[in-house]
Formats: sequence, structure tokens, C-alpha cells
Amino acid sequence: MRGRTITYKYKNFKYTDEIKNTLSSAILDSKDNHELEKIYSHYEALNIDRGYKYIIKDLYILMIKKNMSTTDVSKIYDVSIRTIQVWLKELGINQSPKGRSKKTVNKAPKNKLLSRESPLLLSKECVRSKIDDLLIQVLNDYKVIDKDDDIELNYSEELERKIENLMKVITD
Repeated sequence: MRGRTITYKYKNFKYTDEIKNTLSSAILDSKDNHELEKIYSHYEALNIDRGYKYIIKDLYILMIKKNMSTTDVSKIYDVSIRTIQVWLKELGINQSPKGRSKKTVNKAPKNKLLSRESPLLLSKECVRSKIDDLLIQVLNDYKVIDKDDDIELNYSEELERKIENLMKVITD
């Protein structure tokens, strides 16, 4: 537990009526529930006990569903902006409003033990994802032809550059 004492300040946190309405008006679909499961798993993988564990779902709603800033969230919980940033980083929640629509949960926790033991696992997943995306793009560009057809297959220079860059990543 890194020498910190856990606070129960957030266990039964008293929200203002406005924030209560904001939280209760949020509609969580199956995708949101899946993301929350990832966030809770991420928290468990940290193997630490934090007082904010009681408000993880609320943080998700405020930051992701309601697109609030870290400044606004810090005012709600009466903590510094940096504290909110640390919480979000520990939970793997993207802090940037621009990046939230792309991906909610970031990479695996930056637990020193994990990154020392399995640095290749993280990069392999990244490479696999890029290969999958690239294959889908490549396969969508081609048509199925017979062997006897005398057709030359062409693809864009951009696609060729992407393949070359991916090969560099794989071989490095």
C-alpha cells in the first residue's frame, strides 16, 4: 500500500443536486458496461487500495459520458486537478476530450513489475492490432480473381508505405 492511508471520503460521497441529476441522467449501454469492466479490472491489476474506488463509475460518467474536464471534476471532489489526473492515469481513463472518442481505456497499468516482466506482450498486442487493421484495409482493396486471369493488382503508395513501416516495427 505505498505508505498511504486509505480515505473513505468517497464511500458515500454527497453530491450536489446538479451533479446527482447529471449522474442519474447518464445512460450506460453495453459498450459502457464493457469499458467499466475494463476499468475495474485495470484498477484491480494495480493491486493497491485507493479511496476513489467507490466513485470509479461516477468518474467514468463524468469524464467520458458527460465529457467534463479534469478541472470540473476536481471541483466536485474538492481535490487538485493533479489528483484527478493521477486517478485517471491509474484507472487507464483517457484524460483528453479529443482522445476519448477514439479510445477510453489506455494501455496496461504502468506497474513497474508488469512492465519489467512482459514488455514484449504489450508491443505484440499493438503490432497484432495494427496488422489486423492493415489486413482488413488491404483485403478490402482487392478483388478475388482466377489464376488464369491476367490482371495486375495495384495498391496505393500510401498503403505500400504503411506496410513498409509496419514491417520496420515488426523487425525492430
